[in-house]
Amino acid sequence: MFLLLIKKYRKSILLIISIAVISIFETNATWVERYYYGGVYPKISLVQRWLTGWLPFSLGDVMYILLGLYIVASIYFFVRRLIKDPQKWNTAKKYLFKAFNFLAIIFILFKLFWGLNYSREGVAYQLKLEETVYCKEDVVELIEDLIFEANRCRRQMSDTTLPEMNIDPIFAQTKKAYRQISNQYSFLSIDRFSIKPSLFSPTGNYLGYTGYYNPFTGEAQVRNDIPKILLPFIACHEVAHQLGYASEDEANFISYLVTHNSTNVYFRYSMCLEILDYALNELFSKYSEDFNIIKGIEKRLQLEDCFEPQVKKDRKTIKFFFDKNKKNMSNISSLFYDKYLKINYQKLGIISYSKVVCLILQYRKRKM
Repeated sequence: MFLLLIKKYRKSILLIISIAVISIFETNATWVERYYYGGVYPKISLVQRWLTGWLPFSLGDVMYILLGLYIVASIYFFVRRLIKDPQKWNTAKKYLFKAFNFLAIIFILFKLFWGLNYSREGVAYQLKLEETVYCKEDVVELIEDLIFEANRCRRQMSDTTLPEMNIDPIFAQTKKAYRQISNQYSFLSIDRFSIKPSLFSPTGNYLGYTGYYNPFTGEAQVRNDIPKILLPFIACHEVAHQLGYASEDEANFISYLVTHNSTNVYFRYSMCLEILDYALNELFSKYSEDFNIIKGIEKRLQLEDCFEPQVKKDRKTIKFFFDKNKKNMSNISSLFYDKYLKINYQKLGIISYSKVVCLILQYRKRKM
């Protein structure tokens, strides 16, 4: 009887064993860093980019569409058969095992193709950054430097409205920026790129994303309906995911390194606009920890007053775009994504995006 059960459910048993092995392996960051990130993953990622990089559209987005249709069709046929079949329990059991096997295969492929990167030691280990406690003054100094750079970059642009750059030149400059930074940090070298405009750009208003990475095809997607000045930072963030930086704070930090060191003023300005929001929010959090919310608001207003008029106008235009297009569902999707990050060992969930400020401050102290 026991052997018959094993034979009948051998596929499910093998999948469970595979998941258990992966789960044990990912508990050791050293193993993941050395054997997965340092061995297997670069080869997987290169093959993915080689297969999909030449396509003018996002293969991953097409796969998501087909997957959605497959799931809807499967549910339809399951319900229809369940209604007609007198042996409802046997039918339900059969479909449930099929669903489990399908989801288990997706989970295993996700982990093997990319997801194990959530468990690696990461960029702080690579750059030998030391964990440090930082105070309000450190954050203020960073903000002041970013404001100075934002004002300086904006003066070099003649546009009176928010500067726009076509998406193809942005992708080309993203590749150039990564080649530049790889001269300084070899671990940021990338042989082939696979960056695409998303086929689901308008959906971002409902789900709250500006870009995303497809771990099954190795493609980095960015929205092409948002203010273009944001795209350089977003594109570099998604390429960081391609390189194996799964956590959002690390992908933001890699994007900061790439755009900050770029010779392209448009990329540096994009970085300033993005990181400034994280840094200003972090400063307010620091004041909130001391129960000085009023002083936090006053300090933020004081710093924001240092922006030159054109930078203020650009920030206002960006804020207006997202306020106008934000849909109610984006709050729900953010909640789901928060849970997804926490499941993948990002304890802070969606808040981890803003932890880029901590990494930048550690990096700045190391550079002193």
